[in-house]
Amino acid sequence: MKQTTSDIVRVRFAPSPTGGLHIGGARTALLNYLFARRAGGKLFLRIEDTDVERALAGAVEALQADLDWLGIRFDDWSDGETLHSQQNLLRQSQRQTRYAQIAAELQSRSATYKCWCPPERLTLLRQNAAQKNLPPRYDKHCLRLTQCEIDEFTALGRPYVVRLKMLDKPVVIDDLFKETVAFAGRNLDDPILIRSDGAATSILAGVVDDHDMGITHILRGEEWLPSTPYQKFIFEALAWPTPCWGHLSMLLDESGRKLSKRIGNATVEEIRVAGVLPQALCRYIAGLGRGNLKPDAGWTLESLAQDFDAEAYRSGEIIYAHTALLGENQRFIQRLSDRELWDSLASQLIERYPEMRARSDERQVAAIHLGREGAKTTRQIIDNLSCIIERPNLATVDFSLQTRATFVIAAYIDELKNNNSGWDKDVAKRFLENVAVRTGLKGAALFTSLRLTLTGQPHGPKLTDIIGFLGREECLERAKKAIIFLKG
Repeated sequence: MKQTTSDIVRVRFAPSPTGGLHIGGARTALLNYLFARRAGGKLFLRIEDTDVERALAGAVEALQADLDWLGIRFDDWSDGETLHSQQNLLRQSQRQTRYAQIAAELQSRSATYKCWCPPERLTLLRQNAAQKNLPPRYDKHCLRLTQCEIDEFTALGRPYVVRLKMLDKPVVIDDLFKETVAFAGRNLDDPILIRSDGAATSILAGVVDDHDMGITHILRGEEWLPSTPYQKFIFEALAWPTPCWGHLSMLLDESGRKLSKRIGNATVEEIRVAGVLPQALCRYIAGLGRGNLKPDAGWTLESLAQDFDAEAYRSGEIIYAHTALLGENQRFIQRLSDRELWDSLASQLIERYPEMRARSDERQVAAIHLGREGAKTTRQIIDNLSCIIERPNLATVDFSLQTRATFVIAAYIDELKNNNSGWDKDVAKRFLENVAVRTGLKGAALFTSLRLTLTGQPHGPKLTDIIGFLGREECLERAKKAIIFLKG
């Protein structure tokens, strides 16, 4: 199925406020964004909060923060009375009057009916279906009530729900990702559209919102596929234009199970805290299920949108691997300059190491150069700097194999005391050469003692880079403390 022309494409992302943004939801939001931008269309955000009991305080704000971090921007939408932007969201909980109006319209078209069945009877129906290995379905009991019975229940004020009156005929969906999907009429239920408290369910609310927002394409996870025949039936019953559906395959973890928030690293917040760049996450999840993302494409959201092809996404199992995401992230880190990484991490670095605020721009960027070596995440970059920016706890440093450490450090101190010239890594290189001559040592016998003295670690970035970054006075102070420590 081909994408439509740019002037009519309108898509939406419609999360429920039940927790942090799941990686599957992030993928759905991103692909809607790319679809809209590729076609020059519009992308809207709405909150599906009809299930009040499951809604969590602060969840909407958390969702917005996650989407903003990913770089996904939404367009404003007006319903004629209210301008709905990302600051003034469309929330289904505030549109119940509109849903009731459409429910009445469906009733007038004989597309729905009232159901007075008590919960006990519905429970028994489900139990009987389970015993026969059948899907739970309502048996249309209240559709067969006489007018006398209906009048009696109405007079008694018995609570009721409003059900959609599905016909016993197949419903066929031309799916953007799954091609043709057919639902046999005998397997379809009569779903509830209006609960006993008068509130609309997501099935009805979603149709009304999609119509009012002029949505042309609905790209969502395949967990919503079972509700699609009912929503298509409602569109047709109201003689409304029917959108094009596309159901994305669910993501599985590396063991083949449905990706769950409980396994860790499955929400955008967890991934962000782990030190993954938003660009890397977007490129990785945009490529899931596609398999033909060009090596030179997708390094920005703009290039991802230009390269987007809805027909390239396949149906079937798709594995989300956190290790693969980290590999993608490392490639992004390698592509960025020291300055770009500093600009991205400045606030986090200054929060962790307040003394960095007072350093010059050149020294700040030099810190990134030291921390990025071998790092797969920005968190590793920040952690790598702890042994350089913070003085080592010598009591935890193992000097046991460095039998001539005191001799090496003393020689280094002498060289430091005799120098009052400028200080950079080139000067540091000459100092190391002088210490090598003075001690007659080279390689690990020389450098490991100095590494342990300055950072507490036996390995890390080039020693000349470390010395050049710390500067003469800090190197001298750390060397003096090491001598005192080693002499006991």
